[in-house]
This record gives sequence, structure tokens and C-alpha cells, in this order.
Amino acid sequence: MASIHVINNNTVIKEIPVNQNITTIGRHESNDISMNNPGISGHHAKIIFQNDRYQIIDLRSSNGTFVNGKRIMIPTRLSDGDTIAMSKITLEFHTFSGDKPNVFIDENISEETNNNQTMIVDPSQLSAMLQDHRLSDAEKKGQLMARLNYLDQNKKQHSFLMSKPKVRIGKDPRNDILVKGWFVPKICALIEYQQSSFVLHPKAGKVKLNDEVIHSAQTLKNGDRIKIRSLEIIFNLSTLMGY
Repeated sequence: MASIHVINNNTVIKEIPVNQNITTIGRHESNDISMNNPGISGHHAKIIFQNDRYQIIDLRSSNGTFVNGKRIMIPTRLSDGDTIAMSKITLEFHTFSGDKPNVFIDENISEETNNNQTMIVDPSQLSAMLQDHRLSDAEKKGQLMARLNYLDQNKKQHSFLMSKPKVRIGKDPRNDILVKGWFVPKICALIEYQQSSFVLHPKAGKVKLNDEVIHSAQTLKNGDRIKIRSLEIIFNLSTLMGY
């Protein structure tokens, strides 16, 4: 089972279950996930579950569908943590369950239109929108949520949600984030949630925080850069608000 997180103003505002073989997304209310934004086509995209895997298909939408920052032209397989962008809307795909059906979303960011046609978004504006999917507002009241954003050795973008107290980084395949290469320690570092803070513990090898080698535990701040060998991780902190 899977679910979609809807993000607005860098905050998760809705969790929507993907609990059927075909889940449609678009501006019209007939869709399983309906989004009130003029940059979204009436029938924009659909997610298909087939042969034990999820794929997203763009339905010839006016402004396109982007997965991890790249516009898709063919059915594209979805993995846990993938980011889906449609106009100003950001969705995150996760492989865990829920039980809420048929959701209508009013993002309160739609421009006024006089008809039911899709508003075409200028490509330069769309590029800026895609850069605006960062989590940054950690000072509001609510539950803190942390993400570790990084590129793997194949240059594939990952966004790892810290949904457990400890996240391990290293060569051991049982770790949450893998570091490949010769002589890489089994566990290079550990990130732990302690007393309302996220703390980075260097364990073995050279661990850098904001370009400086660290030898003791350091409290992480939003935007901190963690470097282990060729792997660079951006720590993003935000507030998970109720919905």
C-alpha cells in the first residue's frame, strides 16, 4: 500500500492513501485526488499499481508532470520518497498505507480564472516552482519533521524522511543510507533524535559537517551539509502541521 503527501508552503498538509489499482489526479472533482489549481489539467495524471509496483503516467497535461525534477514523457516507476510536481503543487510518494478515500484539495494558491481551461504556466516560472519544494519553516509550533536529501552514485535524487529515532549511514546494506566505495566503514555516522533535536554522531572514517571534519556529536540545523566520501546530504527541517 502507498500514500501521497501533499505539500504546501513547505509543510505536509494532507496524507492521501493510494489504495486502488488506478488513482487519478487532476483539477476536476471526478478525480480520486482533485486539486483546485488552474495550472493543473482537468485530468492531469494517474498512478497505476500493477505487477507489485507503482507507476505514474502523465495524461498529456498542459504543464507537465515532473518526478524528482524531471518531466516525464513515458510511464515512470515510483519509489518511496519520490517527489511529484504539477504546476505549483508538490506531492510526495510513500509506500505505507492509509484508509481515506477520494480527497479534494484547495491549496489556496490558485489564481483567479474566468473559465475551466487550464492556465499555462510560463516555463521560467515552472522552473522556479520546482526549486521551491524545500522544507524550511521549523520555528512554527508543531511536530518537527526532518528529511535527508541526497544523490546516490547513479545521480538519482533521494529524499529520506526520518520516521524513526535513529538513521544509520555507511557501507553495510542494512543501513538506511548507503555509502559505497573501497574501505568505507560499515557505519560512518548516525543521526539520532534527542530531546527535540536531531544530532549527528560521527562513528568511523571522515565525516564533514559544512565542510569541517567533526569528531564529536553535533546538533543539526536546517540546511546543514553532511559529507561522507562522495556522498553529500542536505539536512532539511520543517514543522509537520495537523490536518
